[in-house]
Amino acid sequence: MKNKIIIVLLCTVLVSGMVACRSEQSNTETPAVTEETVTTQKQEEDIKETSGNTVSNSNKEVTEEKPKDQKESLLEDNVFQGPKDKTVITFNIPEGTTIINANAFEGCYDLKEVTIPSGVKEIRDVAFLNNSSLEEIIIPDGCEKIGLMAFAGCTSLTNVVLPESVKEIDDQAFAGCISLKSITMPKEITVLGDACFHECHSLTSINIPSGIDRIGQMFDYCYDLSEIKIPEGVTTLNGTFYGCSSLKHIDLPNSLKTIGDNTFAETGLEELSISDGVNNIGDWAFSNCQNLNITLSGSISNIGNAAFFGCKKIFVPKALLDSLYIDKETFVEIYTNGADVEILD
Repeated sequence: MKNKIIIVLLCTVLVSGMVACRSEQSNTETPAVTEETVTTQKQEEDIKETSGNTVSNSNKEVTEEKPKDQKESLLEDNVFQGPKDKTVITFNIPEGTTIINANAFEGCYDLKEVTIPSGVKEIRDVAFLNNSSLEEIIIPDGCEKIGLMAFAGCTSLTNVVLPESVKEIDDQAFAGCISLKSITMPKEITVLGDACFHECHSLTSINIPSGIDRIGQMFDYCYDLSEIKIPEGVTTLNGTFYGCSSLKHIDLPNSLKTIGDNTFAETGLEELSISDGVNNIGDWAFSNCQNLNITLSGSISNIGNAAFFGCKKIFVPKALLDSLYIDKETFVEIYTNGADVEILD
């Protein structure tokens, strides 16, 4: 009996020990759930729950930056900077624009049509330079200035309408617009820069507004130009019509004083009389005008080298030879290189 009791006690102790050992092992293998662990899990869950452009986590909100409105990004202090997409074919410049900035459409080689809003006062230098697909441009009333080479190299441009508000067109503004056939000029313009229409091969006619007193190399190499009127008030022409091979007739204003170098060189002129007011004719002024019969006036005080080289015939007043202190042979040698010269009494 005593032995049975001892065995029972031993079994009880053994079982208790095994339970205690298993409990201790279980406590050792199970990691503690700390505050840090809970926070990490929470962050992972929050990152998965994204709404719109906002990403949340347990510490802060991070808001993604939205793209700026197109108008806002292109228009700064009413100055239009240019389209973001350089492959545009048509484009409406935003309302509120007062200035189209320099280089605004640089690289927009596919641009065919652009709408300029009312309120634009100035188109700055090279704004549309080399936009070779642009076909027509209408500049709204209120614009006052067109900058240097603003539309130069727009080789597909055929028509330009300028409002009466334009007062200044800078140098080479439309140079190289080889398809330009017509342009409406404002009557009150006061500044026409040099080479404004340089190499506008297709331009056929144009009226120079009054208020201009000097015209530089404005129409050189306008091969198709055949009709032009120079207003009274113009005192100087300088290289203006060089290479205008279709120009056969022109009336010179009584106000004209100077015909500068190369002004009518290589034109198609056939008949021309120099008015008494002209006192200076520059180098090569009428050179290679092979069909030209020209009558000079006695008031001329200076004639440049080879001024009439290659002309068909020159009528020279004897009074002019006397004032230059030369004879007919010297005149022919210096100014005509062998052209036919007739002396008028």
